[in-house]
Amino acid sequence: MSHDQQMFFIKTRQMKLFKILTSRVKSINKSVLNPARIIVLFFLCLGSFYSSAQTPEQITAEAKSRGIASRAAAINELAKNGITVNQAREMASLKGMDFDAFLDDYLASLSGGSTGVTQATSTSAGENPTTITIIEENSVVEPESTPVVTSSDPSYFGYSIFDNNPFGDKAYLVGNIDEGYLLAPGDELRINVFGDNNLQQVSKIDLNGNISFPGLGVFQAAGSSYATLKDRLKIFLGRFYSGLLSSPQRSFMDVSLTQIRPVKITILGQVNTPGPHLVNGLATVLNALYASGGVKTSGSLRDIKVYRGNKLLRSFDLYDFITQGKIDQDIRLANNDIIFVGPRLSSVTLSGAVKQSGIYELKPQENTSDLFRFSGGLPPGATLGAVNISRITPFEGRSQEQLFDRFLTTVDLTQNKSFALIDGDKVSVQGILDRERSIVTLQGSVNKPGSYSLQTYKDLKGLIQDAGMGLLENTYMNKVDLYRRDELGNLSFKTYNLQSVLEGDFNVALNDRDRVVVFSEAAVQGEKKISITGFVPRPNELFWAQDLNLFDVIFSATSFEELEYQSKVLTSRVDIRRFDPQSGQYRILTYSLDNLPELKTTALEPRDQVVLYTRGVSQDTELSVSVLGSVKSAGSKPLAVDMLVEDALLAAGGFSEFADKSRVEVFRRSNDALTGKYSDYTQYEVDLDYMLGKTRSPKNPFVLENYDIIIARTPKDAELTPTVSISGEVIYPGSLVLQNSKTTVEDLIRESGGLTEFGYLPGSYLVRQGKPLAADLKSKSNKVTLLPGDQMVIISEKEPVITTGNVKAPTTFKWLKNRRAKYYIRNSGGTGERPEDKFVVYPSGKTKSIGWFKNPRVMPGSQLVVTQRPEKVQKEGGAFIDKFIQVFSIATGALTTLILATRL
Repeated sequence: MSHDQQMFFIKTRQMKLFKILTSRVKSINKSVLNPARIIVLFFLCLGSFYSSAQTPEQITAEAKSRGIASRAAAINELAKNGITVNQAREMASLKGMDFDAFLDDYLASLSGGSTGVTQATSTSAGENPTTITIIEENSVVEPESTPVVTSSDPSYFGYSIFDNNPFGDKAYLVGNIDEGYLLAPGDELRINVFGDNNLQQVSKIDLNGNISFPGLGVFQAAGSSYATLKDRLKIFLGRFYSGLLSSPQRSFMDVSLTQIRPVKITILGQVNTPGPHLVNGLATVLNALYASGGVKTSGSLRDIKVYRGNKLLRSFDLYDFITQGKIDQDIRLANNDIIFVGPRLSSVTLSGAVKQSGIYELKPQENTSDLFRFSGGLPPGATLGAVNISRITPFEGRSQEQLFDRFLTTVDLTQNKSFALIDGDKVSVQGILDRERSIVTLQGSVNKPGSYSLQTYKDLKGLIQDAGMGLLENTYMNKVDLYRRDELGNLSFKTYNLQSVLEGDFNVALNDRDRVVVFSEAAVQGEKKISITGFVPRPNELFWAQDLNLFDVIFSATSFEELEYQSKVLTSRVDIRRFDPQSGQYRILTYSLDNLPELKTTALEPRDQVVLYTRGVSQDTELSVSVLGSVKSAGSKPLAVDMLVEDALLAAGGFSEFADKSRVEVFRRSNDALTGKYSDYTQYEVDLDYMLGKTRSPKNPFVLENYDIIIARTPKDAELTPTVSISGEVIYPGSLVLQNSKTTVEDLIRESGGLTEFGYLPGSYLVRQGKPLAADLKSKSNKVTLLPGDQMVIISEKEPVITTGNVKAPTTFKWLKNRRAKYYIRNSGGTGERPEDKFVVYPSGKTKSIGWFKNPRVMPGSQLVVTQRPEKVQKEGGAFIDKFIQVFSIATGALTTLILATRL
């Protein structure tokens, strides 16, 4: 059975099931029809559920297992099985129930909350209460679709309008309904009559185009416009409700559209989600493009075609909408319309001094004028005199020898504003020169420096006084500079006396692009500062003042009143280094900090340098001792008055954990060039009671001096953990702690539980400091003593013997107790060509050679190695001899033949 036949068979069974369900629903009492049962009947319409689901609970579970958790999923499942939404709605409406409302109830039961749809009941005459969905008047809702999120390439012009999709995350709202909308089957109306009579009814136009009024008849609604429907419906209902047509009117009628019929269209080509789409009856081409996720950058925005009845209805240019907001040509879509978005017509790149750079799509015959119109025109800073256009060489103009496929054309668009463009062109608009005319610039020591108009300020005096708002304080009055550049760009320079210019002794006229510089005294003469350096918290510079004296500078830059500072500063001397303009050098003036009256009367001059000194120039002011070795904080420590050895140890944090706390070594500097002696050595007994505060002084106090060195030591191996390890064929391999320095190999094996049945002591070995120890362990009574860190390896008799190297068949053998080395080589096929050395490598790394009279024992885990002698390289002389012998042999053979021939 073919695929089409299978689909036809499935759809036939679905329609039969639909008829059976319809007949059963008619026979069911309305009182037992609850929302859950209607949902069950709805999901029964999905096709294949009836084969496995027998109860409402099973059917609901089956629907959940198929992932039907949204309105869109339910509609898609119906469509897969050949059932339309209208057919499902008609089945539910047979018993006065609303399909959409109960579908919302089902979805709410999945999420545990409300779907956000307001429900109410209508009470039309002759009908039971029916649940309906209240929708805002004069608005329409399209069936849900999966949101399409797009992000276009910003370099392509126009496509970004689809990035902010207004229909991507909510119902397809179109807006108010115009009066010319033509009604058709599927549209839903809400009709209210109020006044002397009352009627409230929500009705959907059936497939025949009618609206049914229970007890009144049917009304033909399809084909009427929304405007004419109201008038025709008023006449129809006026026959049954008095006051609608009377004058004065006592009954009134209101008609509104609550739901618009869906329209199926197909969108093909370069869109993000091509294929069939459901939109409502008010949708336009632009609405449909939004519903499809927008046009790809590979698609055209200039030529979007709409086909109706297999004929081209209209082509649309979205640039009119994007650049001007014009949508006059947009049409309302009808059922089975096809929208086709073809590939881009062209790609023209615009850059430079433009309002909106990017890649534009131009139609044939469009030119630079159209391109600039699409980009919003040109900014004031653009120039049309030299527009560069990079163009690809046409196919017919290319050749294999051609190295460049683009050529540049510069166009004067002031002469030809409509230069034709083709696909691939790159248009670059240059900007104007950022240069100004009729400008003068004022810089330097004025209140308001800047650029000013030459038309307003035509001379130097007016520029400084009026434009610059006068001079700053400390302006240098003997100089003002004028820089001038002529039309050829040549720079000239003139200087004037600023005081004379401002007093009007002469007038200096300004030219275009002149630059005027007014100087401060600091710029010309240098800033008037003094400095203080030397023994100060930090070197500092101070601005000079008229009455500034030496005392003020010292006491403002130092902490002279602090006792620590006074104890270290050299009070007997303070220097002033004063600049001598005659010699160009500094002169040193000396004062004393002890003579305060003199300091207060010593005036300073600009550029003076005040220098303070420390007592360290003649004596050591930073006394210290060093505590080294096994202490917690080793290093240099400040020396205190009458500081004892224990005090220094405390300053170093005390002894470390394994240090010898009973004694330390003290070294005191004692340089003697004659005897070569560097220091005196003293071994000092430490008084721990004094360190712990149990006594007021140590038993034998040792007072420290400057540069003394205290060293605390740790006994040998005090920090080591005396452990050894044993591995291999023992009962308890692992690490053991040495109890004393006389522990032997025999003791270690015994403490490890002894050897296993495969332990082979003769081949075992001891590793010390990472290397095998040359010791014979074959006797269990071995008395080799162990050291901390030793590693003992017990070899297993199961370890194989391996032959390798220059043997004919390298092999792995089971170790045999009484077999020696040559046995294994012989059973490996013997040695190969040019054998050289043969030896046994034992597990410990020890080797023994094999020779004519040497056939050593082999232990488990051994390797037998045979090396190969390198092939002898023949020298040039040897080659000559071989050649000579070859020639001599031939000659000898020929001579022999000749002799035999003559004798015969």
